[in-house]
Amino acid sequence: NMQLEGEGTSLQIKDLDLKAERQPNGDYTYDLTGENINLPVGISGMGKRLSDIILRGKFTQNFATESTKKEALAQWRDQGGTLEVERMQISYDPLVLQGNGTLALDGNLQLVGAFSARLQGFFKTVDQLRDGGIIRGPDASMAKVVLGMLSKHPRNGGPATISLPLTLQEQALFAGPVRL
Repeated sequence: NMQLEGEGTSLQIKDLDLKAERQPNGDYTYDLTGENINLPVGISGMGKRLSDIILRGKFTQNFATESTKKEALAQWRDQGGTLEVERMQISYDPLVLQGNGTLALDGNLQLVGAFSARLQGFFKTVDQLRDGGIIRGPDASMAKVVLGMLSKHPRNGGPATISLPLTLQEQALFAGPVRL
């Protein structure tokens, strides 16, 4: 159990495990898993709790062998350093996000990247966002129609899934062409 508190905020984590290791080729692998994470801020209707998070991948090009100061990060970026996310899963009930992708640093040392993502639980999520006042009723109905057209239902009868590209640029997250 871990709890971090700041001015009016609190982050509580029941279980967190991080394994990181420098590889012979200079890559720095990581494997982060966490359960029952209560965030300091949540989305109205969704709450503040992540039931689980899994992040696995590597930092390439000898990340942080010297330091993590601004100059060292710029040098790492200029040598082609990236953060590769080989597996990502975030469960923000009822929404489940799975995917993989690559992050890098831009000229201002801000994160940029591209991911392939799969979403499940989006119909219930829209309902909760509507109930929380984030989405108006008619917009929620339209969103569910559009999501229904984009979703695929597995042959084995599992939950509906949407696959979409996610990009991070200019300090904004985009799902396809839509800025979130």
